[in-house]
Amino acid sequence: MYAALARAKITGNAVEHPTGDVEHVQTLLMLSFYEWSICRGDQAWTFLGMAIRSAQAMGLHYDAELDDEPATFSLHIEEPQDTQSLDLTRCISGPEEQRIFIKHEIRRRTMWSCFMLERYMSNGKYRPATLRGEYLNIQLPTSEHAFLFGNKVETNLFNQGSLGSEKKRKAIGMHRRDCIDFDRRRNLSEDEYRSYAQIPEEVVEDRERETLSSLYVEVMDIFGKTTDQLCKS
Repeated sequence: MYAALARAKITGNAVEHPTGDVEHVQTLLMLSFYEWSICRGDQAWTFLGMAIRSAQAMGLHYDAELDDEPATFSLHIEEPQDTQSLDLTRCISGPEEQRIFIKHEIRRRTMWSCFMLERYMSNGKYRPATLRGEYLNIQLPTSEHAFLFGNKVETNLFNQGSLGSEKKRKAIGMHRRDCIDFDRRRNLSEDEYRSYAQIPEEVVEDRERETLSSLYVEVMDIFGKTTDQLCKS
């Protein structure tokens, strides 16, 4: 019953609000998993595709601090102003910085959920995976402790490892500074420019303490590639 109500609500809003909000994407993912669990693969694949496109339209696959194309004109679609989004961080007590980090982590985890579910469902030529890891400019999920308490940390980037992630972050920071147009920089104060062009130093989780969620993301990527090769052979 709940799945039927959610399906009717989602499909009814798909035309009026094609991007929705994070909760919209999460609902599509749950519907996709539900359809998959009752052996309706085509419906599950369709809902998953809707979730992925909505997530990409919202820019969930980009972190502002890891955006290597800061001056691009291909911006994500803004969320509709008249939608009533459920802000799950409103019930969190503590500094505003903690609430912002948790909100961003929810966005990242939602995008990684799209990635993992697609790797799980995709197979062969009829259901090819569309999400490519190199286009997911977001860090891997943090530890549960950091997520629950809003401790802002840096984790490894996808398929980069600790050393590779550090090098890529530095390269992105240098590239961001190079991408700033002269006219745009002229209108920024020195503090605004430094805040925009540089990536702040954060606490980096050790590779030995890699979280279960981040390891699961990488395992699902291997699973997806293995399944794809088996279907081709």
